[in-house]
Amino acid sequence: MCEYTMGGASPISWSEINAFSIASGVNLDCWEKEALRTMSEQYCSWMHKGKEPALQSPYNPFKESEEAMGVQRELVNSQWKAMKAARKASKGQEKTKSADKANYRPATKETPML
Repeated sequence: MCEYTMGGASPISWSEINAFSIASGVNLDCWEKEALRTMSEQYCSWMHKGKEPALQSPYNPFKESEEAMGVQRELVNSQWKAMKAARKASKGQEKTKSADKANYRPATKETPML
């Protein structure tokens, strides 16, 4: 939602918003045009700020509570362990299936099916 000029990314201009409205045939109300412009300004602002390596994320639900962050870490850790265990179990099943395929012999007159 930015225009790229020689100076870098900048918010969408009012003329671009009006041109879009006319070209698309979508009759935007004034508040919709203002909302588009405000979203564009915020997007471009955070895009520039995001280039700073030490910038903290604007959304962090655990900013206030270390305890809540610890609970979230434990949840992610338990989910990770469960995923690894499930993958390990499925690999064991794949080995069993491949062993069954290796031992498979079609039934013939000499070797009937059991």
